[in-house]
This record gives sequence, structure tokens and C-alpha cells, in this order.
Amino acid sequence: ERRLVLTPPPAEVYNLLTQAQDRWWCQKVTPAAKVGEVATLRFTDGATLRLQALAMDPAERVAWRVVESSVTGWTGSTIAFLLRPHMTQTSLTLVHERLGVGPTGPDRARAEQLWSLRLESLTALVRYGAGQPG
Repeated sequence: ERRLVLTPPPAEVYNLLTQAQDRWWCQKVTPAAKVGEVATLRFTDGATLRLQALAMDPAERVAWRVVESSVTGWTGSTIAFLLRPHMTQTSLTLVHERLGVGPTGPDRARAEQLWSLRLESLTALVRYGAGQPG
């Protein structure tokens, strides 16, 4: 679980999470427009993720089930971003559940590193207008 506070209101953060993943998360994306659809994310290192949309609520949360992943242990996991107003900003909480890796070891360390890089990229996009998608 990771938490950030971002300047834009929840609706703008929601749009970055659902319609602009190629500006902060991955190199190329085919986004999911509604619950049940599958998004495909392609990364510069050749990794891919296919994410089935479970929840798409601009005021509260975005959640996906990883239906296919080239990253060890991610298939079958759930990724959720929870959005909450925080004064004039947005409190964003990332929860990655059912990650099929042990509490320690190289797969867990890689997952932690990947999320750190992606959240830094999202923060850079919000602050400076340019993220560093992977």
C-alpha cells in the first residue's frame, strides 16, 4: 500500500489513472473505458499487463484484476487506486492485493521498485507536466 497527495482534484487524477497511463505508467496502452473491459499496457522493457476493469468511479476508485502479466506473480492480483478529496487536493492510495510473491525476495523487491518508479512518474506528470512512463 502506498499513499500520495496530488494537487489536482479527484476527477483529474481519475483521468490520469484511466485515460493517460501512457503519460506516466507505460509506453503504450489500450485503455479500458468501462467495467468489464480489458486494458493492455506495454512497457519499454517488453513487459505487458492485461487489466480487467473492476471499478471505475471518478469520485472514489479505479480497480483492475491482472488477467495476464509477464511480471512474475502479478497474474490474478488486484490493483486499486483509491481517491479521496484532501482539502483542495487528492489523497491517492495504491493497494496491490494478492500479489503472488513472498514477503521478501527478488520478486517482492522488483514489485516495490516498479511501483516506486511509476508513482514517482505520476507525481512528476502532475507537478511538471511530464512523467517517465516505463
